[in-house]
Amino acid sequence: MTSSGNRSQKLGGIIRLKERWGLSWHGRLFVTSVMLLAIYAVVLNVHPFLAVTHRANAKILVVEGWIDEYAIRAGADEFKTGDYEHIITTGGPAAGSGGYTPVLELDD
Repeated sequence: MTSSGNRSQKLGGIIRLKERWGLSWHGRLFVTSVMLLAIYAVVLNVHPFLAVTHRANAKILVVEGWIDEYAIRAGADEFKTGDYEHIITTGGPAAGSGGYTPVLELDD
């Protein structure tokens, strides 16, 4: 099924044989190693980037309402030790938690 005697074309020129460059197994190993090193570097450095805490002089403390109980307690401790007048919680229960986190009593 060659078309007009040209062996690099088939089906009337719809399909054409082309030479191409590709990675050898050495090249694939190198590219894979570089990608794994990049992913490793991102995993090691993403927490300090995403978990930044910038304290501001404010009278209101805002705490996410969907976080775990230990974090809610840490928010309550921050409210007690800080110079806050009000605490506000946002959000709701996490999916599958079965309900809202119990209300914590803040002693004055």
